[in-house]
Amino acid sequence: MSNELTAKTISLHDFDLHYSTAGNINNPALILIHPAFGDHQCFVQQIDSFSQKYYVILIDLPGHGRSQPNNTLIGIEHTPEYLAAILQNENQAQAHVLGVSLGSLIAQEFAYRYPHLVASVTVVGGYSIFGDQRAVLRAQRKEMFKWMFMVLFSIERFRRYVARISVFYPAGQELFYQRMQYFSRSSFRLMSKLNQIMHPNEAASKQQLLILVGEHDQPIALQAAREWQQQQPTIGYHVLPNAGHCANMDNPTLFNQLVLDFLL
Repeated sequence: MSNELTAKTISLHDFDLHYSTAGNINNPALILIHPAFGDHQCFVQQIDSFSQKYYVILIDLPGHGRSQPNNTLIGIEHTPEYLAAILQNENQAQAHVLGVSLGSLIAQEFAYRYPHLVASVTVVGGYSIFGDQRAVLRAQRKEMFKWMFMVLFSIERFRRYVARISVFYPAGQELFYQRMQYFSRSSFRLMSKLNQIMHPNEAASKQQLLILVGEHDQPIALQAAREWQQQQPTIGYHVLPNAGHCANMDNPTLFNQLVLDFLL
C-alpha cells in the first residue's frame, strides 16, 4: 500500500522543519497540518486513504514531533514560509491544504500569504482567522491559562488533559497522548506569536473551503463553525457525528470520505 512515509527535512532561518511524504509524486499535492501538541502521526488513519489519489505531505510544526526547538526563535507563525519551500522542493505547483485545530489556522494563513499555491482549504475544528473573533479568542486565552498552570506543575497531567478534551473516544485519546510525548515546556515559546496570523480587518482569500466540526467539540467551536457557514453559505460544511475536536481521529471513515468528496 502507499501509506509508507518518506521522512524529509527542510531548513530555513537556521531551523530544520521535518516533514514526510506518501503517495505518487505525480498526483495532486495534499498538505496535512496536525493540531497543537501532536505531530504528523495524528493523521495515521488518513494516510493510506488519501495517498491513493494524492501526494500527501505531512509536517511536524515547529516545537512538535521531530521539529524540535533549537537556539533560534523560529515560531509557528513562520510555517507558511516552510510550506511554500516544501512545495518548491517537491516540484509541486499547488496543493490542497487541510488543518486540524491550530493546523487549520496555519492552513488559512498559508492560503492568505500564498494564494497562488493553494487549491483549497479544509478547516477541522477551527475558526476563521479573519473578522471579529474576540469571543473565540477570549475562550482560547482562558483555556491556555489553564494549560500553563498544568504544565508548571505536571506536563504529564497536561498531556492527559489535552488528549481527553481533544478526542472523544479512548482509542483516539491514547493515540493523541502518545503523539504529544515530543511536545515539551520549551516548545511553548514557539507558539508565542500566534496573534500574528489573525487578520480582523482583512478578507479571506478565495479558495474553495470546507469546514468540518465534530458534534462533541466544544460549544464555542461549534458556534464558530456554524456562524462561519451562515456568513458564507456556499462553502462546504459538515458536523460529524461520533466525533470530538479532532474529528479525523474519532470518525476517520466518514471524515476521509467527506474530504475526498470535497477534493474531487
